[in-house]
Amino acid sequence: MAHLTALELTIAKLEQAGVKYEIIPHGRAIHSARDGEEILGIKRGDAAPNLIALVDGRPVSAIIPGDRWLDFKKLATVAGGQECRLADPGTVVRATGSTLGAVPLLTDLPTFIDEELMEKLFVYGGSGDPFQTVKIAPAELLRATGGAVASICRG
Repeated sequence: MAHLTALELTIAKLEQAGVKYEIIPHGRAIHSARDGEEILGIKRGDAAPNLIALVDGRPVSAIIPGDRWLDFKKLATVAGGQECRLADPGTVVRATGSTLGAVPLLTDLPTFIDEELMEKLFVYGGSGDPFQTVKIAPAELLRATGGAVASICRG
């Protein structure tokens, strides 16, 4: 079987989950919520970056609003651990197959979605290709990831 790109894997996972989504191509790469705001014309809080963190040394996925900051203590607690920090770039690649700034919304990691994202009509996040973005309703994202909703941001 041919090796699938990160984008192809993302689409396959979305299709397998049977969720509604849209892939939005754009001419410039998006590597941050600020880029998404500028390139797609969305509110920064509608961007949904997937941050890879280590909870007691185990990689987890934390999807948060692009205008908020991850609360490491809250994430550790909901993930059943004690210590939490962002993963280094090498760990991100090993855990997801993607580099920083190109991590897809869907990974094979335990996933935690901040509760504020669930209030949005749509969120916009990584597809595995920085030149294409996934647009998806939060409930569909939750279903596709098999994740958990929790308060994982500061404040």
